[in-house]
Amino acid sequence: PRRPAFQRSCRAAFALGLLTGARISEIANMTTAQIQDNLWTIPRSKTLHGERTIPLNSLAQDVIASLTPDPDGFLLSRRDDDWSTQATRYSMALARTLKKAGAASQETMHSTRSTFRTLVPRYASSPEGTIDMLMGHAPPKHVAAAYYRASLDDCITLMRAYTPSIRLD
Repeated sequence: PRRPAFQRSCRAAFALGLLTGARISEIANMTTAQIQDNLWTIPRSKTLHGERTIPLNSLAQDVIASLTPDPDGFLLSRRDDDWSTQATRYSMALARTLKKAGAASQETMHSTRSTFRTLVPRYASSPEGTIDMLMGHAPPKHVAAAYYRASLDDCITLMRAYTPSIRLD
């Protein structure tokens, strides 16, 4: 049976993955309370560095504006309160959609993080560590990283320049 709300949420989750570099578990559990002034504050997720703030570019803002939050404030359609089950459900649905669209079998929702990491530097340069900070990765373990940690302003500047073409239909 078709579930239009879930399908819209799957497309939005995929777009948000490409636009933010966030993990599927973070996207599937995004709430309106986490978004303030076009900044998405992600509570600690997978790692200590997973707690971060991601500036939302105009494309991500449009995707979020197209969603209707549920009464609990979750932006994507939910069938389960368990965050892990919810993320797995989206991941599986997106894998099926990608397969139907002809994507290689190794392409998954997690691939959006790799794509984000590859595409963002093509739109603008940024201080070392900015993309790692956006993605919730630990800072690199070399001398330069010890002296400089990307700031929120660095992230905002980079994300404003990042405007890939994404269709949600």
